[in-house]
Amino acid sequence: MKMLKRKSISIFLSLLLIFLTSGCAKKEGKESYRLPRLPWTLKKKISQLTFCPLCGEEVEKFYANRRPLAIIMENHPRSRPQTGLDKACIVYEALVEGEITRFLALYLCKDALIVGPIRSARPYLIDLSLEYSPVLVHCGQSWEAFDRIEELNFPTINQMWRPKAFWRIKKRKAPHNLYTSTPRLREVIKDKGWEKPPRVSRFLFEEEPSLSPKIPLTPAKEVRIIYPGGYKVTYQYEPEKKSYLRFMAGKPHLDFRTGRQLRAKNIIIQYALTSVIDREGRLKLEIEGKGEAKIIWGGKAFSGRWYKKDPYTSTSFFDSEDNLIKLLPGQTWIQIVPPAAKIEISS
Repeated sequence: MKMLKRKSISIFLSLLLIFLTSGCAKKEGKESYRLPRLPWTLKKKISQLTFCPLCGEEVEKFYANRRPLAIIMENHPRSRPQTGLDKACIVYEALVEGEITRFLALYLCKDALIVGPIRSARPYLIDLSLEYSPVLVHCGQSWEAFDRIEELNFPTINQMWRPKAFWRIKKRKAPHNLYTSTPRLREVIKDKGWEKPPRVSRFLFEEEPSLSPKIPLTPAKEVRIIYPGGYKVTYQYEPEKKSYLRFMAGKPHLDFRTGRQLRAKNIIIQYALTSVIDREGRLKLEIEGKGEAKIIWGGKAFSGRWYKKDPYTSTSFFDSEDNLIKLLPGQTWIQIVPPAAKIEISS
């Protein structure tokens, strides 16, 4: 009987030791940044939930109250596919010199362990990011962008001055191989004392966005955006997930790390006058003032307009009845296109 009792105690202590050591073990690589998952009932008791002001998803208050990161990523063919765009709340795509586009990705409620490739800043990308009061992340800049950063005293994490927050991979050649991670960037923000809450949400989010019956709707199962020069972006709607699969230059736009195709819950096409300003072909995008827009979500599209008073105020998007637009919770892609861009929306 005593032997049985001792054996039972021994088994119990062994199981307890396994539990404690497995719970304290640190995983290698990408998992080292992740926190253990808690049961939902316990998580609800110890954390405050709120809605992310940039994507409308329900998150812990801690993540929604961080300062946004505005990360500039390139889209040269040699930089594809990119990594970490799937974790952004909002992604802008805008033309740069050479008839290619560049991404400005806003990160708030989600972290990305690998983000890149990182590239240089342009003045209009800086002005777009201003709307969110973020920390700008880039590698170098044009002279006009340098002057803009100095004028604004903009907090930036520039690889040329803070190289420890970045690394290069061997699978690609420079300059298309520079990467970072949001945990590393947030360490810099903490060290510099730059942390501050984001601005109030500039979008209204609803699970079933309501529209005035007066607004003409167009079925939008496929959206094709053809930039001058022939570069093409395509979105294809998946009704069961209420989201659009993204294609780029005729191929699925994948995440380099996960291999999964990128998706958008909302697509905003913002028309902006575009002009060449120097011999290098650098551009000026007229993103202040007002212009036309198209809003696409849930398999339908409607026309609207945008308005931006000055560089320091947010761009507001309205429907044809002058109501502020409502979006689905989730990632939004804002495609800034010149008037010459060809837009095809089909059912």
